[in-house]
Amino acid sequence: MQPEQTRLANEVPAADAPAGTIAASSVRGSRTKWFSSFAAGTLAGFIAFLGIQEFGYFFRLPVHLGPLLDKQELTQEEFKLLTAAAILRDYQNTALQVAILGAAAGGLLGLVEGLARRSLLATVIGCVGGILLGGIAGAVGGIADLYALTWLWGMEFDITFKSMAAHSVAFLLAGIGIALVVGLTRGRLFQTLGVVLAAALLAGLIYPGLAAYLWPIENTNAAVPTVGRGPLMLWTMLPAVLIGLAIARTAPVVAAKPAA
Repeated sequence: MQPEQTRLANEVPAADAPAGTIAASSVRGSRTKWFSSFAAGTLAGFIAFLGIQEFGYFFRLPVHLGPLLDKQELTQEEFKLLTAAAILRDYQNTALQVAILGAAAGGLLGLVEGLARRSLLATVIGCVGGILLGGIAGAVGGIADLYALTWLWGMEFDITFKSMAAHSVAFLLAGIGIALVVGLTRGRLFQTLGVVLAAALLAGLIYPGLAAYLWPIENTNAAVPTVGRGPLMLWTMLPAVLIGLAIARTAPVVAAKPAA
């Protein structure tokens, strides 16, 4: 066999390769992608949990408004000023918190996708692009999350349904950034976008009821859980893991090369 023919034979599975060998290679590839995506999603959720605890409350009320907090009575103007500052702070922190989740999930899932392509360029683009797009989309999702919860608060709906809507919006928007990076890296944008959005929506629908069941005395209905570590960890882990598994579900399986 000529050298060029030998090279091609090593790169392309032989037509007469045993069916059992090909099937076994596919199974191994399938298991690897599921494990990698699950591990990446779990790690991303944990990193986001730590990141939100450490940096998620970066924005505070302006220093010059501090004395107003100690006053027994506020004028109408002072009350409006303090309320506006508190609302702005809450939006900024919520945007930051969901951005941390989006960046962590996007970066790690993009990294795994790039590694699966066995390309240094794809790995770098997947990781860096995932951090950037996941973070930006997450920030938008955080703003929409708090806005939706505020808008729905006065309506005659059960608080659980309001939380479902708000969290679904946050996870869906953050998921768009993640799906863009992974989908463009693997060349299956619309298919990836569809499964990621489905997983993000599922996470948003599951979280409020599950959190309320696990921590009945905690306030789990905030835009981002702020009381107790358990609700926050579930809030970061659930969407990251589900999105990771959804990405694995649509990943192409590359069979191992048969022996020459």
